[in-house]
Amino acid sequence: MSGQLVSIQKSTVTFSPNVGKGTREAISSILGMKEVASYGTYLGLPSTIGSSKKEIFVFLVGRLKSRIEDCKPKLLSKAGKSVFITLVLQAIPTYAMQCFKLPIATCHELNAQMAHYW
Repeated sequence: MSGQLVSIQKSTVTFSPNVGKGTREAISSILGMKEVASYGTYLGLPSTIGSSKKEIFVFLVGRLKSRIEDCKPKLLSKAGKSVFITLVLQAIPTYAMQCFKLPIATCHELNAQMAHYW
C-alpha cells in the first residue's frame, strides 16, 4: 500500500441512463460523491462513448476542416500541400485512432476533406 487516499471532494460518479433517480441518489449519498452526467473530454477525446459513435467523432472532422481553413492553400506549392497533408492533417486523427475504432463514415469524411484540399 502506498498510503495514498481517494479525495472524496474531487471524486464524482456517473450512471447509466437505465439507473433510476432513487438508486442514483442512494448510491451517491453512500459514496459521498456528487453525480455528473458526463466527464467531457480527456486528452482531446470524449471520455464516454454513447450509442452513436458517428456523432461523437464529428469533432475530428471539424478540427480537420478548421486546420484546412487556417492554412492558405493557394499560397502553398504542390510539395507544400503534400507536406501539410502528411505532417499536419494526417496527424489530427492519429491519437483517436489509437484509442478507438473510428466509424467507416468518419474515416471516409476525413479522407474526403484531405482529398478536397489537394
